[in-house]
Amino acid sequence: MIYFWVGLGFIGFVWLLYVSLPAKHPRKVCIEGIENPEMVKQYNRMSNWPQFRFLRWLAIRKLEKLGLCGSLVDVGCGPGLLLAALKKRNPKIQINGIDISCEMVKNAKANFERLGINDANFVAGDVGKLPIADGTFDFAVSTLSLHHWGDPVKGFSEIYRILKPGGQLLVFDVRRNIPKLMYGFLWFVQNIVISKALRRANEPTNSFLSSYTLKEIKSILDNIPSIRNYDVSSGFLWNYISANK
Repeated sequence: MIYFWVGLGFIGFVWLLYVSLPAKHPRKVCIEGIENPEMVKQYNRMSNWPQFRFLRWLAIRKLEKLGLCGSLVDVGCGPGLLLAALKKRNPKIQINGIDISCEMVKNAKANFERLGINDANFVAGDVGKLPIADGTFDFAVSTLSLHHWGDPVKGFSEIYRILKPGGQLLVFDVRRNIPKLMYGFLWFVQNIVISKALRRANEPTNSFLSSYTLKEIKSILDNIPSIRNYDVSSGFLWNYISANK
């Protein structure tokens, strides 16, 4: 009998070791922007879940460690909830949001009207060609958006361009090479928990499969001559990219 339990324990150990290893999926291209009103509504609702609040807290903590002050733009702002949380904690900062989806910008404006925040500016625009003048902002942040960018080299270059001298950028996104077990959890969330509108878009699985590994991000940044002073690091399910101008 003891051999049975030893064998079962060994099998369990091997399984745990296997599922804890990083997944090795090839990167898939993900669509930019959500224009379907029902999907925007469901994404807005999902963004209020505790796990998304936690991710926003991680990004805010990083920004505050960088000495957040002055003016800030959120590129790929989605429903604007990160900007709302930033404004609540740092009332003196000037906040701006930009998103490729006109429907998402409309939703962000509605959220801010509901929250009673009337000093934020939201515009629609593509990260590859931002409708913003050179050297406009002290800080630029982008969260859970990088994996949607059609051309990340152009995206990083454009964000860097709109920073003032001495300005700082922070890009926070999920990473593709998460532990294998997490893809099983994502499948469960996608097929059991979230709405049909997002399920039809294969979210959240698609976001992870279209995201970048740390090595891939370094390769992207090394192809941008203007950005030299950058730092990249990984967390459990995410990557951080920061740079000074």
